[in-house]
Amino acid sequence: SYSSTVNNGDLITCVLTSDLVCGSGSPATSNTITMSLSTPTATITAGGSTSFCTGGSVVLSANTGSGLTYQWKNSGGNISGQNLSSYTATTAETYTCVVTNSANCSATSNSIVVSVSSAPTATITPNGSTTFCFGDSLILTSSSGTSYLWSTSATTQSIAVKVGGNYRVTVTTGSCSATSAALPVNTTSKPSVSITVPSNPICSGSTQTLTATINSAYLWNTGATTQTITAGAGVYVVTVTSNSCTNTATANISSTDCGNCDPPTTCSIQAYWNSAYLDWNSVTNATSYILTLRNDQTGALRDVTFGSSWGYFLRLNRNTQYSVTIKSYCNGVSISPDSPRFFFKTNR
Repeated sequence: SYSSTVNNGDLITCVLTSDLVCGSGSPATSNTITMSLSTPTATITAGGSTSFCTGGSVVLSANTGSGLTYQWKNSGGNISGQNLSSYTATTAETYTCVVTNSANCSATSNSIVVSVSSAPTATITPNGSTTFCFGDSLILTSSSGTSYLWSTSATTQSIAVKVGGNYRVTVTTGSCSATSAALPVNTTSKPSVSITVPSNPICSGSTQTLTATINSAYLWNTGATTQTITAGAGVYVVTVTSNSCTNTATANISSTDCGNCDPPTTCSIQAYWNSAYLDWNSVTNATSYILTLRNDQTGALRDVTFGSSWGYFLRLNRNTQYSVTIKSYCNGVSISPDSPRFFFKTNR
């Protein structure tokens, strides 16, 4: 017997020698055998791109045929358990496949190189609380990449958002991309604020009470922290706070030179049984007069405003003692002190 590695088409003979004298002579040569080897074809192809991102894959397929078996290999040797005609590659490697036929003849395929690129990390970092006051803004910044696409369609690494919602960003590096988890952003309403101010200018040197809308905290530009302040002429700003949100309101208080505002000093009264006619001296700067009538027997009071320096009181009680005081309302902004009290009695 003889064992050797042969190639397809090799001619094999055997030469016999003997010490005996043979009729056929020595040595003797056998017949010739021509070696015919059945070597399988081994070819692999990729079913897609062999360059992809982490998490991707490509199917490698070997040629098929009756009686063929397969062993997939990479740079580390045989891939355990991978004996089918196809293999799904998920890692960067150089792959081949050994194809064996029923005659136990084997062939190694061509090699295919698979490359895998790392996918970028996609995260969003806010520059503050994701719950903020309406009208303010929040800066959202993406993790690094070569390009960006936000759910708002913005393409910069950072965006400023002013409204609530769920924000995402897709980060791309090379041919690989990743999308972040949604970041919820919420807004809260700013407190409503206004300042109640006098409808007319105040007199020079006088003051007026300013009142801000009810809120949980106040800060005036005077340093006061109360809801109301006493203010002269000027510009006043109040900042109010509610649920961590702030808002401001401004009031501009003007003044005018009101001059003197004195009450009348004389008043003539003609009393009747259920009414009285009053005539008092006019006062410079007075645009109207406020009369306070008192029933001296019951203490009941009645205020009446007149636009001139005379007027009537009606619906009085008979035979009743009354008194009246008069104030001047000057330039539409200031009120004088009370006049002297003037007395009268209705008829029976």
